[in-house]
Order: sequence, then C-alpha cells, then structure tokens
Amino acid sequence: LERMNEILELDKENMMAVLEPGVTNGELQREVEKYELFYPVNPASLDSCTIGGNVAESAGGANAVKYGITKNYVCGLEAVLPTGKTLRAGGKILKNATNSQFIDILLGSEGTLAVITEITMKLVPRPRVKVDLIVPFDDLGALCGCALKIVNDRLLPTTIELMDRLTIKTCGEFLQKELPFSEAKAHLWIGLDGNKKEEVESMYQSIGEIC
Repeated sequence: LERMNEILELDKENMMAVLEPGVTNGELQREVEKYELFYPVNPASLDSCTIGGNVAESAGGANAVKYGITKNYVCGLEAVLPTGKTLRAGGKILKNATNSQFIDILLGSEGTLAVITEITMKLVPRPRVKVDLIVPFDDLGALCGCALKIVNDRLLPTTIELMDRLTIKTCGEFLQKELPFSEAKAHLWIGLDGNKKEEVESMYQSIGEIC
C-alpha cells in the first residue's frame, strides 16, 4: 500500500487528519507541525513505518508514557474485507460509539482481518516547550527507584527510558563523539513537555530533587 500515501484532509479547527495507510509516521508529524499540531505516537522507525502499519500493530513509541499509543488516536477507519466489501466505522467525532467495536478489532490485527484503506486520526496541540534530561546512575536499583518515584509523584514525563552502558557506548560510536557520563552504569532518559517554560522548569527541578 506504499502508493496510497496521501494526506486527504487536515482539519486544523477540529484537530483531525484523514489519510491513506501508506503515509509514513514522520510525514504526518512534519505536516501537522506546520499548523501547530502534534501527532504524539513516535516509533523509532517513524521515517519508514506507515500509519497503516502503526494501526495494524497498534504501535507505540517513546512518548507513550504521557500520550498513549496508536489506538488512542484512531477515530475512524475504512477497510476492505476479504469478501471485497468495504466498511466504514467512526469518523471525525470523538464521542461516537457507532461501529467502535469494528475499529477495536482491526487495531493490532496485523492485517489478518481486512485491508485498511483510510484512517481518521485525532491530533493534539503542539507543546511549546520540550526538554530532555539524561541522568547517570551507577546503581540500577537506584535508577528504577527514581523512575517509580517520578511516576508516583504524577510528574508525567513524555518519555522515561533506561539506557545501559552498552547503549550509551554504541550511541557515542554512531555519533562519533564522547557522550557525557559515558562510564556510568546506566542512564535514565527523561522527556518533558508543556506549554509554559515555567511549568516545564518546575517539573525538571522536581525530578532533579528526586534523582
């Protein structure tokens, strides 16, 4: 379905996109950002994976901690059954129970039940401020305790991931540069976003006190 790669509609007012399944995740993200909108699901393969594939897998990404995964953004689907019959479910209405079970069945079905030919996606306002923190640890237990404390304190980062020493070393070799604290046993990668600088600064100061 690579040739079905058009964004058919971008409804800025209602924060919705209607697109064909061959549009890549990265293409959708770059296009909606032009209108101060944001599609939060960001798999590592975003420049090659398609939205149709993301729907078929119900894919997630680093932003899943705060924003959820693909199923949280699919509002409508058009799909062709093995019989050749075309079915539509949902649409550009967030509170719409019509045929919602059909959408739920297709999400994560990996293309075994129908061929998805059109997708209606919910978008969100683009955060104005983004910050990434890298915190080095020499004790994995302390790192895990810090991560749990951040979540339990409802600070809600966009991303919270463990990167071990081998990962840091490999990243450094790929970038051809020495990364800070590369000798640490592990790093905690924490992403934060928000609409006000003060709001984000408050969050990373609280995280600094925890870690």
